[in-house]
Amino acid sequence: MDTVETDWLGGIIDIFQVVVQITFAVVMLVCINPLIAILSIAATVLPTLVPRLFGRHLAAVQGSIVEETQRYNARVRDSAIGGDTVRSHHRSCWKGMTPPPAPSSFPRRASRRSRPS
Repeated sequence: MDTVETDWLGGIIDIFQVVVQITFAVVMLVCINPLIAILSIAATVLPTLVPRLFGRHLAAVQGSIVEETQRYNARVRDSAIGGDTVRSHHRSCWKGMTPPPAPSSFPRRASRRSRPS
């Protein structure tokens, strides 16, 4: 029971105390100078409204970024796995055999222009 009283009930009392203080401060500010009160309230409400205004658009853009990142990661993973597959197939294909000569060691064919007619 002590935990409920100190943690839960104490938290609710603290929240109520802060709400009463803010309400009293707003009432006093309106009584002293209504113009400053309106500007002050607008300035404190503005930071909470901006995320709500752009939240849907931001969520849509963030979703498309996640999809593009997943697509990019899949391509990179497929390329890496494909390269390993090609290298392992190349090794197993030439196992016990001699590989073909390098392309520079193939005999060159004489071009048709250089042949006498």
